[in-house]
Amino acid sequence: MNRPDKSGTNEPNLAQAATGSSLALVAKFASGLAVAIGFYGLDRRCAFANHAYLAMYATDEVADTLVGRHVSDVIGAESWASVGHHIDAAFLGEHVSYERGLNVGAVDERWLEVHLVPSRDAQRQLSGLLVFVNDISKRTVSDRLLEAAWSRLEQFSQASREGIAFYKDGVLVDCNEAMSTMLGRGRDDLIGRRVMEFFPKSDHEVAQRHIHLGRVAPYPAKLLRPDGSTLDVEINGRVVNWQSDTLHVASVQDMSQLNRVSESLLRSQARYRALVENATEAIVLSQGRRVTYANPAAAALFGRPVDELLGTRTVGLAHPLDREFVRESQRALPSPDHRYEVRVVCPPLADGHLGEIPAESTIKHVQISQALVDWDGSAAALIFLKDITVQRESEAALRKALAQEKELGELKTRFVSMASHEFRTPLATIQTASELLQHYSDRLTGDERDEAVGDIQQAVQRMQAMIDNFLTLGRMSVDEMRFSPSDVVIARALGQITSECAGADGQQHLVMLDVSPQVSMTQILRIDEVLLRLIVGNLLGNACKYSEVGSPVWLKVGRRETANADKGAAWLDLTVSDAGIGIPAQDMPRLFDAFHRASNIGQIRGTGLGLAIVKRAVDAHGGTIEVKSEVGRGSSFSVSLPWLSSI
Repeated sequence: MNRPDKSGTNEPNLAQAATGSSLALVAKFASGLAVAIGFYGLDRRCAFANHAYLAMYATDEVADTLVGRHVSDVIGAESWASVGHHIDAAFLGEHVSYERGLNVGAVDERWLEVHLVPSRDAQRQLSGLLVFVNDISKRTVSDRLLEAAWSRLEQFSQASREGIAFYKDGVLVDCNEAMSTMLGRGRDDLIGRRVMEFFPKSDHEVAQRHIHLGRVAPYPAKLLRPDGSTLDVEINGRVVNWQSDTLHVASVQDMSQLNRVSESLLRSQARYRALVENATEAIVLSQGRRVTYANPAAAALFGRPVDELLGTRTVGLAHPLDREFVRESQRALPSPDHRYEVRVVCPPLADGHLGEIPAESTIKHVQISQALVDWDGSAAALIFLKDITVQRESEAALRKALAQEKELGELKTRFVSMASHEFRTPLATIQTASELLQHYSDRLTGDERDEAVGDIQQAVQRMQAMIDNFLTLGRMSVDEMRFSPSDVVIARALGQITSECAGADGQQHLVMLDVSPQVSMTQILRIDEVLLRLIVGNLLGNACKYSEVGSPVWLKVGRRETANADKGAAWLDLTVSDAGIGIPAQDMPRLFDAFHRASNIGQIRGTGLGLAIVKRAVDAHGGTIEVKSEVGRGSSFSVSLPWLSSI
């Protein structure tokens, strides 16, 4: 193996300090230094030599003082023959460094390192030559020992079946035959090339990092061969100190055959993993009743990354109300045809969570099947979860649609029954009045004609009111009516509704409005005024209809604070009371059904739609309605709507 070259030795700082200085300053500065220093004038005669320089060159032929002697006399004729050209170059202004031996082969063999530094005056004119001499005999002996060690290392590396490479500063210094075989190049062709040439460009960034770090731990890599092919290898790097320098040594193992076997195994694993990872069904592996594997479909089902699902209790994935059922299913021996349905909470609740389901959570319906498998030598449950939420929601929507269709059918039947009964009277009135006008108009007085026309108008208005109620209830039944709140001055709105109801009643009852001091006359609430009119108008209308003429009807308005955990929640309370005929207890359960009328109404006209409309309007607000009644003593309807202050 080739011995790595040493970089040039740094010159003593004195060479820089002395440049341009006077001879006296040089003598004062250098006299006590251990480095041998001499100064020669342009006549090439010694002008100064410190003690170390004098001790190095003083011989029997050279007097104990060197001052005044020519440089050729100082170093001797034999040395002049080998280094005289260096000295000539230095006197021409060139900075020269070289090594030379004294008494080579003898017991007192010595090696010197010489630096010749031209000296210049203040005008940058050449004024002489500074000579620095170091005795490097000990270093030379170390180099020889190192050379022997390097030879032994070369023999070892050439015998190794692993590739061995030596590099410095990213450049290959040497390698063994195994390394050159791997790279497909001769050893001489490899030495001096940059190490990065042996890696594909796609791996340069990673390789560069490892090369400069000199990693001890093995790392995989690819080596680029001259024909463009690559070789899979494993590299183990180490940084070593060599001749006071840093050298990188890398051992390279051919992994191509092992990798081929590993790749075949990985391909087999990848095929099975692809089946699981790309399955549309969620798949979860449960070991010790905790999730140890989940595929992407499971992560999508539960709305959590796979790593967050791992470690979750399997039963914790289920809805709290379904967990006991899941435990029983887990205890049973699963069979391929055994399937069951549960609800799951997405994202899953924390372990031990038994409270209410958070509002942001989603509840899904899943169909589960499971099988026992051996996993790493332990029993595990492979669980398949099929999301059937859409299917169940579609079924629920279909059931709702069927229920609505049934309700509409019942409404139509009731409407036909009601129309045949309730429309008969106004239609008879219209027919009688119109015949009077048609056949006896010339015999009727003006007042009698006006009365007949008035009867027709009242009958038409009554029929129009019944039709309006039916259409309103129909819109509510098919969810066409939406809750549309707006800013409403509540006291003023209720006053207007009360006045309108009293007018429609013909002032036959004393309709009174009682607003609590807790509700200011200017209080603005967010409320649906259309629905509010339906609620209050129908309740006041019924109170008048089923009470004796002249009896009072009350609308009381108040504000009620709640005492539950919802701090700050309040309600608008509306209470309509009368002293009318009351409602029998047996009619209470169906009181808010469309077209239902109490059994004690006698000949009082009505459609049975008013309270059904009231109930739906209250529900649209998110409110409640309660009724208290006693036959013969009157009824009281209490409506509570959320107190929503204006934004």
